Amino acid sequence: LFTDYFPQMYGDYAFIKNEMNALSQNYKTVYIFPLKFSPYKSQATDLPDNVIIFPALFNTKKELLIKNLFNYRSIFKSIYLLITDLKYIKNIKHIKSLILAILIARGQNKIFSDFLKSFPNINPKNTDLYFFWGVGSVYLLTLNQKDFKFKSLVRFHGGDLYLERHK
Repeated sequence: LFTDYFPQMYGDYAFIKNEMNALSQNYKTVYIFPLKFSPYKSQATDLPDNVIIFPALFNTKKELLIKNLFNYRSIFKSIYLLITDLKYIKNIKHIKSLILAILIARGQNKIFSDFLKSFPNINPKNTDLYFFWGVGSVYLLTLNQKDFKFKSLVRFHGGDLYLERHK
């Protein structure tokens, strides 16, 4: 389960908490990968026993930039992705959004790759990836198209679909 802040009691907590019992009853283990962490919010303590929580990708956008843009292993791939998508850029806000999307994708890719190395017995045929939002962590899917065998479910909300909600 890829979230924004969940299991912190902030942001998407109110939406996801109601689904946790159903997820934990239908899956042997539920792994949670939060995108962000807020040091000012508390963590949910009422999660089912079969839930495992991974560290958030970043606390601030500055941290995300430092961890991923200036990482020598990912900088060339990030620049390549940026150049190939320049044809879609209409204004400066689009450039900022594209860079953020690339950085999130690169960071989530590293976390997810480390997760797969830590749990080598995970079988893509019986493992579902559930992205609660249509933005953010879902960008991970753009990097692993060739040998990505996991069934992926993406939940879209109004803010994910309609740009005018972000003006």
